[in-house]
Amino acid sequence: MVLMVALITVISVAAQQAKKRPLAASDIDAIVTLLMLEDSRKFDETELQRLSANPHPEVRRRAIQAIGRIPQRGGALLEAARPDGDGEVAATAVWAAGQLRDPGSTAWLATTLGDTAAPQTMGREAAIALGKFRSPEAYAALLQYLSSAPVGAPARVVGEALLSIGRFPSGGDLAPIRRWTTSRDVEIRWRGAWARSRASSSASSA
Repeated sequence: MVLMVALITVISVAAQQAKKRPLAASDIDAIVTLLMLEDSRKFDETELQRLSANPHPEVRRRAIQAIGRIPQRGGALLEAARPDGDGEVAATAVWAAGQLRDPGSTAWLATTLGDTAAPQTMGREAAIALGKFRSPEAYAALLQYLSSAPVGAPARVVGEALLSIGRFPSGGDLAPIRRWTTSRDVEIRWRGAWARSRASSSASSA
């Protein structure tokens, strides 16, 4: 019964998100397959790879989402989906990388975070994902972004990068964080102050 309710909900949401291109019967079947894989936590690489390349963007998005929810190493599939032409699919791939916490994704997440041409949703998800890794490489990527991002960088991306870096023990130089504490944007300022406070506390207790 629970699976049936979840299936109805998923199909309803998928249909709403696919208004520009209605879901065909085969697309519904694909989503059902993905739901069953998620429910059983079964990592069927062949099936997930096939569905993540489906012509319909909603099926691709659902496939990438499933990879992030199944506790296996699907990092290669997520990296392949990153340049997807559909923004929601690409952003979901970045989100899923954070869910898996696969260290092998750090490099391309860092690239995504620093890509000024990438949609803000992707940069924001990359910042969030890196904050989940808690590795020196992820910390360095966040520090590099906060150090080099222009003052006019998207507030949503900068804000998430500050929240993420504040979850790490201090690595030393606080200048990349401190520069955002005087931002004109109050949302960035408080996040910068919080991250600096966290980093300072870590340093003093070390």
